[in-house]
Amino acid sequence: MKLRIDWYKKLIFDQKSTYNSCKLSRRCDKAFRRKKDSELHQTTHTSEKHFTCDTCGKQFPRYISLQRHSLIHSGVQPYECSVCGMKFNQSSSMQRHMLIHTGEKPYSCSDCGERFRQSSCLASHRRRHCAKNKQK
Repeated sequence: MKLRIDWYKKLIFDQKSTYNSCKLSRRCDKAFRRKKDSELHQTTHTSEKHFTCDTCGKQFPRYISLQRHSLIHSGVQPYECSVCGMKFNQSSSMQRHMLIHTGEKPYSCSDCGERFRQSSCLASHRRRHCAKNKQK
């Protein structure tokens, strides 16, 4: 019986049909078990945005993104920092905030070695600082 269950799991979970593969980008090798998931993924490669915020008009490709965005307008902040009590409307914002308390700086400049908490700060640094060094 165990062998039969393992075979069934392998059949279901390892199967990647051709219609479930991403076809919009040659660089994308994602494949999905369900056709609906594949179709939803393909919106990441297009500019289609079918979901609009009633409050500010911002558009989103996925409903879940609109739901997450709506927390900004509602004032709901369900995530709280266990160290300082600061509240956030998204878990990712709280995780980024926690780097302040831990002192962790996971992004480093490959040219000068300076470290940053956020990838956007590293990108800004590279545009300003490292671009000047390359011109010399």
